[in-house]
Amino acid sequence: DIPNTNEFIMEEEKRKAATDPRESHSKYTQSQTTKFTKLATLFQTLLLELPILLLFVLLLTTLSTQHLYATYYTPLLQNLNWIPKQQERQAAEATYYNRQCDASDITTTNIWDLYISPQSTPQHASAVMNTHGASV
Repeated sequence: DIPNTNEFIMEEEKRKAATDPRESHSKYTQSQTTKFTKLATLFQTLLLELPILLLFVLLLTTLSTQHLYATYYTPLLQNLNWIPKQQERQAAEATYYNRQCDASDITTTNIWDLYISPQSTPQHASAVMNTHGASV
C-alpha cells in the first residue's frame, strides 16, 4: 500500500512545525507580513491615491465648467444686455440668442407663404411659424 504523496508532505510539514520553533515563527511572520501589506495598501490608497484622484476629478470638472461658461453662457449674457447706445440693435432684434442667419435659413421667397388670414386655424398659424419662423 503506497501512501498518498500530498498527505505525506502535509504530515511532514506539521511534524516539522511542531518540533522546530523556527518553522512556526516563520509562518507567524508571514501572516503578519501579509496583514501589514494589506494594511499598508489600504493606507496608501486612502491617504495618497484617493486624494490625488479627487483633485484630478475636481480639476476636470472645473475646466469643463469654465469652458461651458465661456463658450455658451458669456455670449448669451452679452447679447441679453441692451445698453442705451444699441438702440438700433434693440429695435432690429427680437431675441438675444447668439445666432447668425444666412441664405440657407430662408424657407420661402413668396410673401403669401407667410400670410396668415384672420380665418386661419391656430394649427395653420403654428405650422407657418414653425416652418418659416415668421408670419404676416
